[in-house]
Amino acid sequence: MAAVLGITGAGLVSANPPAPPAHSGENAADPMWVRTFPLDESRHALLIVDPILRHVAIYHVDTVAGTMTLKSSRDISGDLRLGDFNAQDPKPATLQKMLEMSVPAASRQPLP
Repeated sequence: MAAVLGITGAGLVSANPPAPPAHSGENAADPMWVRTFPLDESRHALLIVDPILRHVAIYHVDTVAGTMTLKSSRDISGDLRLGDFNAQDPKPATLQKMLEMSVPAASRQPLP
């Protein structure tokens, strides 16, 4: 299980994972999501997601050296609009067609 970190002026403070937010609306008070995952005995990957800007950043934190290195950062808003990208078979469109063929027309509900 990943640890959840709070960011304070004194540095990173370990805490228990909070319940996920009920929604991530356009409220500026929505918190950033911060998670850490162990890579080895002295390094962790730190994942920060800004749900408002839909931006993700990944860092490697070296606890022995006391360093933090940005490894990747990107705006994911465009990614989230894609129906499928780099998907393996069966792709979403194929699954949709299979479902439409197997469900009687009267009971069909459109998929979100």
